[in-house]
Amino acid sequence: MRGHRFSRCLVSISSPFAIFSLPLGLGNSVAQPVTLLLAAAFMPYFIGGLFAALPLITLVSLNSAFPIVLQHDGASLYQFMRSGIPFFVFCVLIAGLSRAQEAVDYRLDSMSGSSRFLGVLVLLYAFGQALQVILFRAGIGLANAASSSEDGLRVLLFPTTATLLFFFYSLATRKYPAVFLFGFVIFATGSKTMLAAAALMWIFALIHIRAPVKIISLVLGGTLAATALVYLNPLAASRMATFLSNDKGEDITRAYEIAHAKATYMSSTKNIILGVGLSTPLTPGVPTNDPRWLENSKFDIENAYWSLIPKLGMVGCALLLFLFSRLPRDIVTVCFISILVIFGLKTSYQYFTTFDGSLLIISSLIVRYLLLKKKSSQGAP
Repeated sequence: MRGHRFSRCLVSISSPFAIFSLPLGLGNSVAQPVTLLLAAAFMPYFIGGLFAALPLITLVSLNSAFPIVLQHDGASLYQFMRSGIPFFVFCVLIAGLSRAQEAVDYRLDSMSGSSRFLGVLVLLYAFGQALQVILFRAGIGLANAASSSEDGLRVLLFPTTATLLFFFYSLATRKYPAVFLFGFVIFATGSKTMLAAAALMWIFALIHIRAPVKIISLVLGGTLAATALVYLNPLAASRMATFLSNDKGEDITRAYEIAHAKATYMSSTKNIILGVGLSTPLTPGVPTNDPRWLENSKFDIENAYWSLIPKLGMVGCALLLFLFSRLPRDIVTVCFISILVIFGLKTSYQYFTTFDGSLLIISSLIVRYLLLKKKSSQGAP
């Protein structure tokens, strides 16, 4: 019974990344319910997080349910479920992460070879993601793509932010095959946000290593890998050069959404304090020929900060910050928060409508455990 429980823990923590490393051609509409089923296996470890997140979940649920019951214009039960389920799972996972890390570490330590298995898993995940990019470039539609360009030059694989955290781990432990594979996947996105976050992961890896000789080897290895990857995808390098610019009007849609979200938030004292909830539209929508995309755009803001503030209000944002304050104080948390901060400038999908943020939390369990094991092995006689 004891061995079965420990093996079940290892399967639970590794299964999301084992599955999404396979080229299955999953789109977001399929990947999200699959992720929800996989995340359900972690809930016993996060039961403490459920109680800590309950005030925020209750506030948001009530604030979202009233407009639906009162049949306010535009209030949507579907949008409440679409945004609410990923957000509530994220809140429970982040609130219970510290306790869950202790439970997972204990179970993995009680099973021989767990750290070796997880180390191989990270490498296989990197290889699987890189293979999906290659297949995409070859015109074979087997990539688990969160988004892609029609010209076949750019593809963003799901889960996006977990890839960045594993990239940090590979840098910090100087596993150069994985570094190159993850770098190839990151450059293939052509995403300025991904590239900026990856650069920050490289800096944090240098801070984590500390040893001068190892830092020099990482700098040289990272420079060579980056040079090779720039030649593989020059588009990514050119987009990185314009990360902070708004040239050619590329952020007009985002500015339009933020302006309407601000106006909705400031329209009443109740909205300022408690927020508008998840069922009330924040904008008139972005004009498009796709009616479903138009409807979703009324609720989605391409900026996490002006999505969280209007939806949660001052009280809800304070409760969310309290949940973040429960995170472990270590380099993995610094990376985790940094990824969310950078992605928050461009999207709110790490909190709402997708489970990308939840998989980032689960990947932090693996990275934190592997770094702890490496540190303990280096300190052993």
